[in-house]
Amino acid sequence: MTRCQNAPMLGRQILRLLLDERDPLRGRPEDLDADVIERVRLVVDPRRHHARLDDDARRTVRRRARELARRAGIGDGDAPTGVDPTAVGPTLALAYPGLAPSGFIGES
Repeated sequence: MTRCQNAPMLGRQILRLLLDERDPLRGRPEDLDADVIERVRLVVDPRRHHARLDDDARRTVRRRARELARRAGIGDGDAPTGVDPTAVGPTLALAYPGLAPSGFIGES
């Protein structure tokens, strides 16, 4: 994957799209891992597979991510590439501070 200068912004947009759209992994909530990073990886890497992946949901998020990247002038316009999936963690922790482990962000 090619890294782009605005990859963090694109990563945040992919995270937002994943939260807006339906979960790309199918199954009962208690049977699914809550790993958001894996879901971002599934979006940015079309070769990545998961036994419970709904390809239609992934295509929807990828299409919307391409549209947002194109409008923002980021990415390569072809696919949401260059995103470090692990970089979305701090954004998620700021959005949902109650879910972050104690002492994780700004606590002493």
